[in-house]
This record gives sequence, structure tokens and C-alpha cells, in this order.
Amino acid sequence: MMDEEKTACLRLSLVDGLGPKTFQKIMDGFDSAMAFLKNKSAKDVNESYKDYFKNIRRKCYEIDIEQFVKKLENLDIKYVSYKEQTYPHWLKQINYPPIVIYYKGNYKAIDFGRCISIVGTRANTDYGRRMIKKLIGPLVEAGLCIVSGMAFGIDKLAHEETLRCKGKTIAVLASSVDKPSPSNNVEIYKKILKQGLVVSEYPPGVSPTAGLFPVRNRIIAGISLATVVIEAGESSGALITGNSAFNNSRLLYATPGSAFQQMSVGCNNLIKYEQAKLITCAEDIINDIKHMFPPRIDGGADGEFSSLPNLERMLMKKISREPMSEDKLMKLFDISTQDLLASLSRLEIKGLIKSRGDGYYIMTD
Repeated sequence: MMDEEKTACLRLSLVDGLGPKTFQKIMDGFDSAMAFLKNKSAKDVNESYKDYFKNIRRKCYEIDIEQFVKKLENLDIKYVSYKEQTYPHWLKQINYPPIVIYYKGNYKAIDFGRCISIVGTRANTDYGRRMIKKLIGPLVEAGLCIVSGMAFGIDKLAHEETLRCKGKTIAVLASSVDKPSPSNNVEIYKKILKQGLVVSEYPPGVSPTAGLFPVRNRIIAGISLATVVIEAGESSGALITGNSAFNNSRLLYATPGSAFQQMSVGCNNLIKYEQAKLITCAEDIINDIKHMFPPRIDGGADGEFSSLPNLERMLMKKISREPMSEDKLMKLFDISTQDLLASLSRLEIKGLIKSRGDGYYIMTD
């Protein structure tokens, strides 16, 4: 038996011409999508909308929803509606979020509270490739999921490096999830399905068109708590994603580039006009966002730390027994301040330790 509210949202999303803005008007006048379909309003509905809403209801019930759901099942496509608790945390907070999100892959494996989007030019230089490699490893180690658009260039590199680092990644498409785009990105699409998620707000059978890319970019930014722009020309589509992040009060970062390099103009302008914060390493991001996560502990004793990198595992074994200072940890392991602080930051963002405020680190409660 289909969930009534979830199905009501799906019906509304399939009505031609009914987008997130109209859905928001409906939600302003009704307690739920199902209440709207049954015309049970608990609020005052603007008189001018009544005939319009009546026409929408008629169109909703013309949709053969059971047949559509069977089509989704045959294509192994699932969906989550705006009204569900499992709808992506950050995406729900943007202006006009999608009514439903279609997806393929392992939805339950994604922590939607810990997503970072990385976008950039399709025509990246070697500098862009090197920045991807420098940033993504530590971000993955810190438990962050990398979001991008599966386009050529920076997007594809971000997905590939995340997969190489055994991290989680989300590809947000400007087509439906059964039509990977561009079409010659099928191999990376298949790899993402095994280790992450492919999402879209479009029902099956939708091919990408120029107008769908800017709309898609708001989801890339919206699903993420922060966006990083790596190499972008003056009119790069990545700047649309960056502006969407900025306009929704999300953290926005950009990597600086040469004043003589065309592919750096967009990033340099984001920094120049104080829309984005300049970053040169992953720790610049991690130190900004680590306070935004709740503690997360998954087990007990040394077995809990077995999947951590070697240094982090050794640090956890010490800190789990007693509070430890930075000085003592540096002497114990004979490591530099930079390496120690980077590892401690990653452990904090994973929710395993916290600073006591006096230079000592302790386990989270």
C-alpha cells in the first residue's frame, strides 16, 4: 500500500506546469498535499487561487499513479518526497526545493547532513586536477560526502577522486536518473551507483536540455552545507551553483588562480567581491564546518577505530583513555603541529573527539 502523503506529492510533481513555487503556494494554504487533493483546508486560501487549485486537482487525478509507480519499479528508480523526514536535510531549507527527488543507488548510505559540493569548469587545467586531489582525500577522511554534477572536467574528476578514496558521492543530473548525461559518462555513472547516489528532480525519460542545467545547479548547492568552486571561467555554469549557494546563505569557497588564466577569472571574482572564501587546502573547509555536526560514535573500544587512517587510529587510542594535550600528542608520535592539527580536525568533524577548551582533547559523550 502506497503512503498517501508521499503519493499525493508525487501526483502534484507530475502535473504539467506545476513546479516548486506553486507547490509552496499549496503548502501555504493546506496542511498537507493530501489535504489539498481532498480540498480540506485548515488555513485561509486566497480566493483568486480557488479555480486554479481546482484545475490542479483535476489534473492530479487524471494521472495513472499506480502505472507510473510500476514504471519506477521496473527501472529500479525510487523517490523521496518533500514531506518525508528522509528528504535531504539541507535541500529542504532552500527557496523552492523540489517536490520529489528521484534516485538510483544506496540512499541510506548517504549522510545528507555532511554533504559538500565541488564544481568547476568542464575545461580544467592541470592545476584544477591537482586541487581536486589535494582537497578530496582529507574531506573524505573527515566523513564528508562529495556532491557534483557528473559533467566533464572538474565535476567528473571530483566523483572519480572520491570513488578512488572510497568515499561517498552524489551526482545530481540535469536529466532523469535513467538517462545519464553526458551519455559517454556511463562508466562513471555505473561506479557512482555502486558507491553513492544519482539524483534528479525529473521523472524517467527526460533528456538534458540547456535550460535544465541552471535549475539542476540549485540542487547541487542546496543539498550541500557548503560549495567549493575549483576553476571557473567568467561565464562558467559553476558560478550559477556558487551564486545559488551564496543566495541560500550556504558557505561558499573558491580556489584562487592566476590573473592570466582564463579558467581562474570566475573563482578570482568570487573571492574579489567577497562572495566566496579563499581556500588552499581541505583544512580551511573542515575548520569552518566541524562545529556544525552532532557527535557521531558508532561502536566501542579499539574496534571502533579500525577503519581510521593509522595516525588518527593511534590518536584515538590515546584520547579514549584520558584527556590529551596537543604538546603531549606531538611528543608521543613525533609529528609536526600541522599534521597533528589536521588529524585532530578530521576526528572532530567525525564526531569522535572534542576540544575541552584548555588545549586538551577528550572523547565525545
